[in-house]
Amino acid sequence: MTFNKILRWIAVTAIYATLIIPFIVTDSLIFPFITGKNFFFRIVVEIGFAAWLLLALRDVAVRPRMSVLLGAFTIFLAVIGVADIFGDNPWISFWSNFDRMDGYITTLHLFLYFLMAGSLLSEKLWMRFLECSVAGSALMSISGIFQFMKIVGPGVRLSTTFGNASYLAIYLVFNIFFAILLFVRDRIVWKRILLGFAMVLNAFGLYYTATRGAILGIAGGLLLSVVLIDLLDKKKTWKKKPSVYALIAVVVIAAVFITRKDSAFIKNSPVLSRFANISWAESDERQLLWPISLRGIADRPVLGWGQEGFNSVFGAHFSLRLTSAWFDRAHNIILDWLVTGGILGLMAYLSLFAASLWLLWKNARDLSLAEKALYSGLMFAYFFHNLFTFDNIVSYITFATLLAFIQFKSTEYVSPSDLDVKKDTGRDTVVIGTAILMALMLSLYSFNWSCIETARLLEHAAKARAAGNLSQVLSDFEQALSHNHAMGRYEVIKPLLSAVAQMSASGVQLDTSQTFYEISKKAIETCTARNPGNLRNNALAADFYQAYGDKVMEEKYLLKIAEILTNVHVLQSQQGTKVE
Repeated sequence: MTFNKILRWIAVTAIYATLIIPFIVTDSLIFPFITGKNFFFRIVVEIGFAAWLLLALRDVAVRPRMSVLLGAFTIFLAVIGVADIFGDNPWISFWSNFDRMDGYITTLHLFLYFLMAGSLLSEKLWMRFLECSVAGSALMSISGIFQFMKIVGPGVRLSTTFGNASYLAIYLVFNIFFAILLFVRDRIVWKRILLGFAMVLNAFGLYYTATRGAILGIAGGLLLSVVLIDLLDKKKTWKKKPSVYALIAVVVIAAVFITRKDSAFIKNSPVLSRFANISWAESDERQLLWPISLRGIADRPVLGWGQEGFNSVFGAHFSLRLTSAWFDRAHNIILDWLVTGGILGLMAYLSLFAASLWLLWKNARDLSLAEKALYSGLMFAYFFHNLFTFDNIVSYITFATLLAFIQFKSTEYVSPSDLDVKKDTGRDTVVIGTAILMALMLSLYSFNWSCIETARLLEHAAKARAAGNLSQVLSDFEQALSHNHAMGRYEVIKPLLSAVAQMSASGVQLDTSQTFYEISKKAIETCTARNPGNLRNNALAADFYQAYGDKVMEEKYLLKIAEILTNVHVLQSQQGTKVE
């Protein structure tokens, strides 16, 4: 096996490894449904990209091929990067937190994944990749059946290894479309039977997630696909066009549902009852979150607040009606990107869809009309779903996969060379390879290992606290804070203050560990200094100094809170209700 083949094998394996991400749950880390998936994605992308980069330097065949989509993704990356730099908190915009694990670091890894998959996978590898994805989703739906039967986990709204029904729902939406696309393309009977079985399983799983946006999105996406096929197929008369009957069926079903929505059958159904209760009044949170978002957008209309900037918007335009919870997303993809990147950021994000659809219909080779229509329907379903929620790492990856596939289909593919580059004495490869390897080691440590260790310590501290082992709690927090890492700083400080409050209530002398106090103080001061306008951080600081009896510092942060809140009644409420 030549060196080029080895590099290619590593990169392709990294791409395929992303297929197991939906199944990853790491109980040893804080937020087990979130952190393990994200860290695994970052690690495999960094390893795969290092191999691909060296291969691309040696073999021009695997280098990215310029297209309007590649240009759009590059511009999107640049615009969001600028928005983050000039945003409210560049540090947090880059690193995000353990709860979301979003931020520019994730956007950057998605771009690297797009580059690799779009230029490296062949037609055969792409078909196998989609088949493996559908097979994995079928297994996920089977685990959902076990959850439905209450054999594993609760039976209300399936969430499986995602821990969130809407996250599972959009994953199944993508794979239902992938299964249909493979069914249309493949003529082998046994494969079609398996694909049909996978569709049924995934449809069952999707239905019992009871995620209205995803279910309506896939219905609308499939309807759009049928309409596009009929509109663009000039050979059929209107009587022979399925879209006519599909539209009639939709109208009839909707009419029957509306007239029967108060029936016992619908009311007793945990899924159908959610559809029966759809109303703007029922969506109380969005009634308040969306106006808050619009006010934040008006404050910074051009480049927004940067990624994770909604925290600052929410704090600046706080509402008493939302005091029971803290929200870090607008729950609407358009508003979220407007808050994040302003008008330029939203335009850059929408350009990904526009460029993909343009390439799909203009340049995509050997795709039938039905396939193009189905890919268009999938994009509609995904976008519609996100009008009422937000992305997670799996939906990000799957969307990037779709973009990479369209990039592959729309640009000229050249089979990678099996031979090493001529005139290469090996010296250049050694020098460049060593540099890439060193950069890889640095990124694996900086972007992953230190963050993973912090997440592990936080989970360990939580278990120690539950067991009443406060000395272990202090030890874990000291180690977590000593990493001095931006990511997860809030997740460290928040439980730290809860532990301090518990110790205070238990009569433990808080000044027994001066080192612990100094480390905690430094972490809190750093957190508030990096984002002085963040309501939560200042409230945490005030609580911390209150626990230690430092009235001067407590007053300092209470005054900062007063400056942030424009409504004095909200401030008075906060004195009795902690910001969560």
